[in-house]
Amino acid sequence: MENFLLFVAASIGATHILVDGSITEPLRNFWKNTAPASLSGLVDCYQCSGFWLGGLMGLLVFPFGLGTLFASACAGSFLASFASVYLNHLEAMTMMSMDAVPPEPKNE
Repeated sequence: MENFLLFVAASIGATHILVDGSITEPLRNFWKNTAPASLSGLVDCYQCSGFWLGGLMGLLVFPFGLGTLFASACAGSFLASFASVYLNHLEAMTMMSMDAVPPEPKNE
């Protein structure tokens, strides 16, 4: 069970670091400037990056097998996309609730 949880957390975390992390910004910029146009979006897309990083995490966490590798890649793609949508939803709900609070009355 801990291998599964490690895979889930590592796939989501690695994808978010690659796509949104400030530490990987130089890597993203290099990739966008040197990769062919059809592959340049790979580092901006949660689903795409999640596929490759999910496969990598599957290789590191689970016993090797082509079926396991492909399933890990697909799971990583879904997990990264879902986590991105969920985090955006939470952020939007936070912003909406902050906007709903009436301003403090001014004492004059």
